[in-house]
Amino acid sequence: MSIRLSLATALLVAGVAAANWPQFRGPDGAGVSAEKGLPTTFGPTENVKWKADLPGRSVASPVVFGKKLFITAASGPRLDRLHVVCLDADNGKLLWHRELTATGSTACHPKSSMAAPTPCVNADGVYCLFATADLAAFDLDGNLKWYRSLTTDYPNISNQVGMAASPILWKDFLIVPMDTVGDSFLAALDTKYGKNVWKIDRPKDTNWVTPTLRAVGDRTEVLFATAKESVAYNAADGKKLWSHAGEGAFIPTAVLAGDNILMPFRGGLTCLRPEGQTVAEVWRAPKLATGYTSPLVYQDR
Repeated sequence: MSIRLSLATALLVAGVAAANWPQFRGPDGAGVSAEKGLPTTFGPTENVKWKADLPGRSVASPVVFGKKLFITAASGPRLDRLHVVCLDADNGKLLWHRELTATGSTACHPKSSMAAPTPCVNADGVYCLFATADLAAFDLDGNLKWYRSLTTDYPNISNQVGMAASPILWKDFLIVPMDTVGDSFLAALDTKYGKNVWKIDRPKDTNWVTPTLRAVGDRTEVLFATAKESVAYNAADGKKLWSHAGEGAFIPTAVLAGDNILMPFRGGLTCLRPEGQTVAEVWRAPKLATGYTSPLVYQDR
């Protein structure tokens, strides 16, 4: 099966995209690029530098490091063939392609795929989580660093409609969200060997939120949201730092706005300002309700 890479992906490298785009929503998870001179319109032949075929269905975002673009895909009648593809960001040429066999459930919504979580990448490698809870790390040349079947380690992980939360990198840690109706946790893995550095249990519930990192003084917080609360953990050890109860989001990702946090919830958007272990609600905008999309902040707007 050959599936056409989306035009939006091709557009990503159509301009002067010199900066890395290392994770879901790019640098800091903000969804904003500082590049200038990018095209503002595109079509089948307009402002598209190249197109490339993928070996299967993908609803993940591509990530870029240097001159290499990485994307995952899934194929087969049961989407149990998992692919990691590396392309030349300048011309779309295939640099390498690796294939894994799924060990976890491949059940998902028909519009989704086992390649729903977005990979993350740095100079040491690319880290690929699939909706089957298979997790693989490769160096930038495609050599396997390590692999983990999280459903083998935690057999009660339940994937009934598909998972899409993406991992993120912090220093030498790969932070992996795994909220499910069975085994449910947030974990930090050593990027060199893939071993747990810390792992905390989470409420058993379906969730598709990708964590957001927030630097506060000499510590870094991992911001995470569920339908019932917004919570922050210490990136160094997983200790819970603060939480804000109330209706939250279980798909959109939080975004930073200076000292504030814009946290979507099912009934709108709320602006939170944590101070120590207390959290003030600065404002709430019910008219900005979002079911799936994450907010952007650009020049204080």
